[in-house]
Amino acid sequence: MGEFSIGQSPTRLEDGRLLTGQGRYLADINADRQLWAVILRSPHAHAEILSIDTAAAAKAPGVHTVLTGADYRADGLGVVPCMGAYKQRDGSHMYVPDRPALAVDRVMHIGYPVALVVADTE
Repeated sequence: MGEFSIGQSPTRLEDGRLLTGQGRYLADINADRQLWAVILRSPHAHAEILSIDTAAAAKAPGVHTVLTGADYRADGLGVVPCMGAYKQRDGSHMYVPDRPALAVDRVMHIGYPVALVVADTE
């Protein structure tokens, strides 16, 4: 039998530094000329997008770009691929809807990405 068996908790080496605030996370690392990307997410469960006015956000100090689903589509970036090929009980392929990275015409659920803002600060 190995060093650990079922029901035993192996000692974790990183806990001490994480619990005492000594941990270093990706968000703690900053680089020169670093930019931040923030995703605006839908507060609606299922909604049609009539328009998105990005003018005010684009003019804000430090903002480099504001991208919407329309921009994403215009750039020909396509959809986020489904990672699995699922089948129905009868063996036929399950329908997988297109999932653009940013909503284009409608949002499918609360929290669906609607726009992306790239700026100097968060």
